[in-house]
Amino acid sequence: MMMLVCFLIAILVGMGIGGGGFLVIYLTLCMNYPQLIAQGTNLLFFLIAGFSSLLIHLRKRKMNLKRLIPIILFSIPGTLIGSYLANTVDPKIPRIVLGILLILSGGQTAFKVVYQIIEEKKKKISKKHFTK
Repeated sequence: MMMLVCFLIAILVGMGIGGGGFLVIYLTLCMNYPQLIAQGTNLLFFLIAGFSSLLIHLRKRKMNLKRLIPIILFSIPGTLIGSYLANTVDPKIPRIVLGILLILSGGQTAFKVVYQIIEEKKKKISKKHFTK
């Protein structure tokens, strides 16, 4: 079961959907991993899945290398600060922050979907008025 879940999440990561959040949820809720262990496992998983996706995107020339350099430069200090904070704060805090971020991300996605549905219905209504 674990291999199937990891395979499906790797597909999401490769597509750029951000499936890592699903892995943390799976590891904490289904496998009873402690939060920090689940996050560390997720980071290792993401490095492997992300690196293979990076190679494919580079080979297909679907990456803007000018944008990649600032991302790398800012992600390295962010990683170091995050690592320090993960070792110094109460383990409940990352769980709460991650939960809030997942809720906000899901809410934003739901809002976009509802907005697109409304826009499509408006277009259909306006087409009906112009065709009559």
